[in-house]
Amino acid sequence: MLARVQVWSSLIVLTLACSSQPNPSPVDEEPLPEPKQEVVEPTPERGEQQDEPAEEQPTNPEKDWSTYSGFNTPDSVVFDEKYNRFLITNTGGDPWNTNQSGSISIIDRTSGEVTHKWIDGEADNTKMNAPRGIALSELLIFVVDQKHIRIFDRKTGAQRGSFEVPGARLLDDIHVTSDGSVFLTDSAWGPEWEPLPGSAIYQWKNGVISLVLMDDELHHPSGLTSVDGNLWVLSSQKAQILQVHPTGGIQSTEDGAGFGQRGIVVDADGDFLISSSRKTTLWKGTPGAGFRVAAEVPGGAGGIGYDSRRNRVVLALQEKNHVHVPTIR
Repeated sequence: MLARVQVWSSLIVLTLACSSQPNPSPVDEEPLPEPKQEVVEPTPERGEQQDEPAEEQPTNPEKDWSTYSGFNTPDSVVFDEKYNRFLITNTGGDPWNTNQSGSISIIDRTSGEVTHKWIDGEADNTKMNAPRGIALSELLIFVVDQKHIRIFDRKTGAQRGSFEVPGARLLDDIHVTSDGSVFLTDSAWGPEWEPLPGSAIYQWKNGVISLVLMDDELHHPSGLTSVDGNLWVLSSQKAQILQVHPTGGIQSTEDGAGFGQRGIVVDADGDFLISSSRKTTLWKGTPGAGFRVAAEVPGGAGGIGYDSRRNRVVLALQEKNHVHVPTIR
């Protein structure tokens, strides 16, 4: 019994002695980094289907993605899937000005950051007055600018060419078809927005411009797209949408979305999305079946930029110097 008491006494003394020692000072050293695990993605076999890439999340989630400002009379938008960005033309004011104040801006799709004057009409090596419609081929950017087609490198923005369209009044939109053909519309509006003769569709191919159709029944054509090898053209003067054969000839005329139609794209559902420079709405539908309001827009809009994979629309609001991202319903 005595021995057991002595053992417990010794333990108590040892414990007290240990607790009376001062705590060691912490050592100022950086924590070890988390180990990085190298992930090797398997290389897909030839012909094996790859998964769609996940949608990029904005690196600045607090940014207001509904409206972007600071543009200089933005006119038209196109989505560049290859470089994950929207390109926006700016007329710089009057679409008939010749002071080279036009430009092209960029909205980065991932970060939402805007770069103005990525292509600057006032730069020494660039010729561009008041660009309107814009389209992309594999390597090039095509822009209509008053009576000219301006061509730029899709990656760098360097100018690659400039072609005058003989007899043009005011070129409005430009479109590259799935086979690489380039078509453009001449709205034939005058400097006071007076209607002039000469409503037309042209084709550009390897530096040669040819007339596809000149017909007053086009009623001052604006937006232009293509489906199954045929062109679909908006009338800006009448609420009509016309189907035109790429070699010429109006094949059908249907009710459109209203006066002042401007931009047109085909969405992921196969419907047309149509903007208006006169009404604060974006329409969705098909010729013959009719169009419904898909979104309210805070102002008249120009050409439409459309990201089909994310179903994202970007509109140029000319009078507000904004680019707007509506919610489609």
